[in-house]
Amino acid sequence: MPTDHRRTTDAACQLREHIAALPAWPHVADNAATRAIGGATPCGAALLFARLAEEGRPGLLIASTQDEAEDIHAALRAFAPDGATIVFFPATERLSAEKPDPSAVSIRLSACRLLLERRERLLVVAPVQAVIEETPAPGELARGVRTIALGAALDPDELTAALAGAGFTRLPQVERPGDFARRGGILDVFPYGRERPVRIELDGDRAAGIREFDPATQVSTRALPAADLVLCALPAGAVLVSPERTVLAYLPDDVVLGCVEEREIREKAYQLGLHAGLPGARAARGIDALLDRPHLTLARLTPPEASAELPFARRVPLGDSIDATCALIKGYLGLGWTYAVFCPNEGEQDKIRSLFGDKGLAEGPGLRFALGDLREGFMLGPDAAVLSSREILGRPHIRRSAPLGRAAAAGRGFFAIQPGDLVVHAAHGIGRFLGTEWAARDGTAREYLAIEYRDNVKLFVPASKADLVAKYVGSGDRPAPLDKLNGASWRRRCEAVGQAVNDMAAEMLEIQAKRTRNPGRAFPPDDEWQRQLEATFPFEETPDQLDAVKLVKADMQSGRCMDRLLCGDVGYGKTEVAIRAAFKAVCGAAQVAVLVPTTVLAEQHHETFNDRLSGFPVSIAVLSRFRTRKEQDEIVAGLKAGRIDIVIGTHRLLSADVAFANLGLVIIDEEQRFGVGHKERFKRLRAMVEVLTMTATPIPRTLHMALLGLRDISNLTTPPEGRAPIKTECCRFDPDRVRESILREIDRDGQVYFVHNRIGTLRALKSRLERIVPEARMEIAHGQMSEKELAGAMRRFLGREIDVLITTTIIESGLDIPSVNTIFVSDADMYGLADLHQLRGRVGRSRHQAYAYLLLPEGRRVAPDGEKRLRAIEETNELGAGFQLALRDLELRGSGNILGAEQSGHIAEVGYDMYCRLLTRAVGELGHAAAPELRDVAIGLDVPAHLPADMIPPGVDRIEIYRQIASAASEGALDAEARKLDDRFGEAARGARLLLDVQRLRIRLSAMRIRAVGREENRPVFRIDAGFSPERLAASPVPVRRLDADAYMLEEDAPDDMAAFRVFLEWSGALAA
Repeated sequence: MPTDHRRTTDAACQLREHIAALPAWPHVADNAATRAIGGATPCGAALLFARLAEEGRPGLLIASTQDEAEDIHAALRAFAPDGATIVFFPATERLSAEKPDPSAVSIRLSACRLLLERRERLLVVAPVQAVIEETPAPGELARGVRTIALGAALDPDELTAALAGAGFTRLPQVERPGDFARRGGILDVFPYGRERPVRIELDGDRAAGIREFDPATQVSTRALPAADLVLCALPAGAVLVSPERTVLAYLPDDVVLGCVEEREIREKAYQLGLHAGLPGARAARGIDALLDRPHLTLARLTPPEASAELPFARRVPLGDSIDATCALIKGYLGLGWTYAVFCPNEGEQDKIRSLFGDKGLAEGPGLRFALGDLREGFMLGPDAAVLSSREILGRPHIRRSAPLGRAAAAGRGFFAIQPGDLVVHAAHGIGRFLGTEWAARDGTAREYLAIEYRDNVKLFVPASKADLVAKYVGSGDRPAPLDKLNGASWRRRCEAVGQAVNDMAAEMLEIQAKRTRNPGRAFPPDDEWQRQLEATFPFEETPDQLDAVKLVKADMQSGRCMDRLLCGDVGYGKTEVAIRAAFKAVCGAAQVAVLVPTTVLAEQHHETFNDRLSGFPVSIAVLSRFRTRKEQDEIVAGLKAGRIDIVIGTHRLLSADVAFANLGLVIIDEEQRFGVGHKERFKRLRAMVEVLTMTATPIPRTLHMALLGLRDISNLTTPPEGRAPIKTECCRFDPDRVRESILREIDRDGQVYFVHNRIGTLRALKSRLERIVPEARMEIAHGQMSEKELAGAMRRFLGREIDVLITTTIIESGLDIPSVNTIFVSDADMYGLADLHQLRGRVGRSRHQAYAYLLLPEGRRVAPDGEKRLRAIEETNELGAGFQLALRDLELRGSGNILGAEQSGHIAEVGYDMYCRLLTRAVGELGHAAAPELRDVAIGLDVPAHLPADMIPPGVDRIEIYRQIASAASEGALDAEARKLDDRFGEAARGARLLLDVQRLRIRLSAMRIRAVGREENRPVFRIDAGFSPERLAASPVPVRRLDADAYMLEEDAPDDMAAFRVFLEWSGALAA
């Protein structure tokens, strides 16, 4: 959210009082004329404006970049007084031809509405790009806000038209701001300015219910008394317009305007104007109109015309180590200095307190601690210092991401069946889905799934049994042949695959048993250092991360050798789990080896581990070809002597000369990228030490559930908060578009990858790009460069000395550089989907919207398979798309990596869904926990169970809803599905009650081991399966008569099938109670 209502701290209060005593303060507080103030840093400027807010003065601080504006915003949150409202106003960061990002528009409009309502203690911070971008005029916005109150009169047709007129997009399902959907008496809207969409339930012409719902699950989360809809038309996106069309129009007349480094702000505004196509003269004059009012020019260096000078630009004295810094602080405290130390979270604050306490530094009048995420400290006077804990620990600053929207549910829609798709029926095999058809039986219309088999034979499957039909996945490059209906081939293939699955499951269980028998190392429980490390994680852990960490620790403390697989899409936090496991091993006096497939990734992990473990006495080394022979020899000797705690390296770590003094944990990143020989070495390692394997291909939930009991797996499926989907576009190389996209990234102080996998033409590409974007600094990096050259190029790129890195796929695995948020991939049709997804995952790791441009070849046509892959990745750009793409990449990488290539061949024989069914069955037969399987029950009664034709609008997948209902394996799961239907479809969902009751009866009869029900002689009749317990009939509320070995009759009249169905439903419910 862009706003924050603050409660102050004692340290911040003292700092604000100190500001008012500075000689320069009267010049700052005087808003009558433009004044230049020297010696001001961004964090210092935030403290000045926090003092202004304390005096009741509203303020606007403008920065040259979005990153600097975020730094100021974070500092304002640390310094502002009680009750201050802090508003961050972001830029849309779009190209001239693009639609604005809905999430950015939502935040901007939310901020504008708040500015209309609040005036006291108001502080706004914005990058100059946000200030010069067009915004709806205040009057337009105020008139465009429409409040829908519970119980109020509402014309749904008029509201639908108003939404469309305001630029909202009508879709079958709402997912992002600016979407709306209408389903009968339900209207879903994702208003601008809200974190979640709202669902309005209509009763005629009034709002009978208003609920907030989760766009990922489409399930309501809480009731609302009212909802505001912003219905003003969005601006066209012009820049350097008149002040009346910018955020300045929303501010009170007495606002104090501050420009942090005004010269940079003017230069940035000029460049943005030129990049938007404005003439040079207009671009130069445009910012003048916006700053044509008294304002403060705040600069680090004091200009000649400065009215006053602040002390903020002076650096706080620090030592070259924590011990030296503590000694300096102790000495200056003795001279009467005061220190305010700001920490980003309570965990880091406790850590600094503990470190200081060990050095004899206790909190008191001269040394105070406060919460706040400052990029850098500053001097507040000759003897008053402000410090950030990052400076004390020697760690780089990592800003906590601000949420830009929520991810769609990973995988939604991939298994949806479309006409023409190959499908698998559990009993009949592979066919082609033709669509759904309504047909009358005994005078009652029902919905069926029509499937074509070999020789044009058709099978009609009742839609209520849609769980027996699944999309076929696993064919490889050639389409799978259709089966013959009622033929023997399908049965034989299922039997063969079933046997192979049984053999594999038994082998995996034997491996588990051997590990259990082998005594492993029992690491001690978490100590204070472990808690300090985890408390200083600068982001909010996802629930999946916390679960994975808990399970890894339990494995390590169990006394048996851990062999856990950690799966997660790119950027989902696997490395942090690995770091915590490694630190736990080191705290238990063991060494850790981290094996990675590439040299570049080894260097990246080395930097990440060093950053997270700084401040702890942990020795970390990297063994790769970036190190000289002498350095490698020293590292090998250090490992053997036990001087090195954690070593990160490529397959060089598996060399014969590498020996450890006390190896306790091996972490393997992307095992499938290593060779066969290396994998054999990994197998031997698993019997000796704890092993944690990481892969960037998540496992679909069905396969994960089937593998329970066979393999210890942790699956990270929740995206980190604040991560926005990467906008992906397939396009030709257009020099204008390339230039615009690169300049947009440079304008927001970002960097660009340009991936070109032909080393011979990299230099020609560099020359071409330099002609297109001469403003950009470019360099080449590829795997055939010398170690020194490649390390130097990567170091300069990490140091932000390079804007565009023109590179091969050496950047594909694991690189995490938050400043890189645009990637181009040339000849993208030549890559597999998994490779493209990995490359795309190198961007989008900050709060900025990220972009991936998949460039089509010049001078040749794209092959059909390549076109399909590009279309697939362009369509699957939501967070968590990794497993969808793995399945669509025709090789099912997730199962291939985990189960082996042979099993991938078995999946091709029967399809992914049937394979999971067979695996689940095999695990259950071997006596291990597996997901419950609902047995098929033949309900031989003519019951019109279906979804009403008018219940679900076009675009919503009816078959998937049928599948969800038919897949419910318990009454609790079925009740949850019923609540979802009521929530999404309102009154219309009542037409599905009979369909739900049929599934309820299936669940009960399956649990009782009843395989079929029907009606004979106007009596309900059922047939039993193996495992049926006749003793249960003793509690029957209806007399039961046995007809033969497996048939029984209920002694109750049932003149028609519907009556028999009702008898069975009540009877089974009584027995289940």
